[in-house]
Amino acid sequence: MGAWITVRGLYELMLERMGRTWWWPADGRFEIAIGAILTQNTAWGNVETALRQLKERNVLEPQALLDMPDEELGELIRPAGYWRTKAGYVKAFCAWFSSIGELRDDDLIPDMVRDRTDAELRDELLAVRGIGGETADDILLYVFDRPAFIADRYARRLFETLGIADLPKSYEGFRSRVQPFVADWDIDELKEFHGLIDELGKTCRNEHDWNESFIAGYALTFENLQHVEHGFSPVFDAESRVLVLGSMPSPKSREMGFYYGHPRNRFWPVMAAVFDDDSCLAGGVDGERLVEARKRFALRHHVALWDVIASCDIVGASDASIRNAEPNDLVALIKASHIAHVFTTGTKAAQLYRKLCEPRLADAGITDLPMTQLPSTSPANAAAKLSRLVDEYSCIAKSSR
Repeated sequence: MGAWITVRGLYELMLERMGRTWWWPADGRFEIAIGAILTQNTAWGNVETALRQLKERNVLEPQALLDMPDEELGELIRPAGYWRTKAGYVKAFCAWFSSIGELRDDDLIPDMVRDRTDAELRDELLAVRGIGGETADDILLYVFDRPAFIADRYARRLFETLGIADLPKSYEGFRSRVQPFVADWDIDELKEFHGLIDELGKTCRNEHDWNESFIAGYALTFENLQHVEHGFSPVFDAESRVLVLGSMPSPKSREMGFYYGHPRNRFWPVMAAVFDDDSCLAGGVDGERLVEARKRFALRHHVALWDVIASCDIVGASDASIRNAEPNDLVALIKASHIAHVFTTGTKAAQLYRKLCEPRLADAGITDLPMTQLPSTSPANAAAKLSRLVDEYSCIAKSSR
């Protein structure tokens, strides 16, 4: 599996590598709308020819197209294919467009529908003969400056190439799947994303092209990943004998600035029971005083506290979502203490310790340090009873003596 990249990250990577596309190619908004209708089931070069013929006849405006005999209009747009059908589509759109107001200034077209919500405007467009989902979104985005993700064939091929294997087969399903991840983008970004996708799709036509492109080695994720840094120091001193490692501090822990800070995390009640010392619970005390009490508790019992990860991309507190993890430097801590045993809290911490930390420890000559995986004490492991956790964690007290 390649490096994980979010939808936003994909856009930024494409923009960096390809530059601005300034798509859609047209001289105005109304021309874009007609081009979006004509481009159905044909190549853009054919559409450009049809649009050029309309402009040469000086009829590229709503009323002129409505007044033109069907056969005459059909001849002008014949290069775009399906000319009889598309002539009807063009006239249907022009009739709807004329119903929303008179076209006085092409740049002011968005103002003609200010009284419609995005959803209402899209529904109106979809009700026009010949306008399906993709064409409606083209017009929404480029003509009326309304947000839309255009789920065209280039986008589908790109997303599937990047490993999204379960895309809905319908246009509407694909669009709905992606829309939440671009909901806070501005209009120019949405336009540029569409342009970048289409330009890349035109150059990457087969597996070899994709493998040679700059996106090779990436895998797209629809998760709302956030890049986070660990944010606070390890707890240890020269007398520390065991090292307890989590994966990455939860948002609550990062907010608190200390380990296992979620109020429903049972780490500290378990440790209080294991060492028969409830000073780490500090009833009625919170904030900095609670953090200091827990530091003193850990050092008094020769327990060092840290996490495997220094930084990563993650969704909330979900260990399963962790991507692009960078490990903390355990070597320096271990050499500055009497650590003789490592304990990891949860499956992910153990996996990442083996993958990221053990090789670095081995390179530093630390090859005889045992590691024991313990169950997670997080709220996500609520099925584990407190009594069981206390039994499992009792080995920490035995090893710290």
